[in-house]
Amino acid sequence: MQDSPVDSSTPELGGRPVASLSSGQLQILFASSRRQRVVRALRACSQPTSLDTLVDAVVAQNPREVPDETTVRRRLRVSLYHIDLPKLDEANILHFDEGERVVTDLTDDIGGIRL
Repeated sequence: MQDSPVDSSTPELGGRPVASLSSGQLQILFASSRRQRVVRALRACSQPTSLDTLVDAVVAQNPREVPDETTVRRRLRVSLYHIDLPKLDEANILHFDEGERVVTDLTDDIGGIRL
């Protein structure tokens, strides 16, 4: 998977403000193409979104990049649970309930970052 550049010219998300993060911090956070795909997938899903539904939505964005294999989906689920969702939660981009394994409260304001 290849990271794609983040454009800071146009905000495209709405909700909770992320005023505590600079545009540089947001660019570092979204340098991961997987985190970009997670936010795009969440924008298309109804809230709350289960972890399994999110995995399906991320895979559906680019099925050639993440084949429909149980092992690949399991790795993606583990990465989302342990790395990406906690980082996005810590940055107030979303709220991830680890116990329930659901994402809620996706922000609309990510400081002008366009994904």
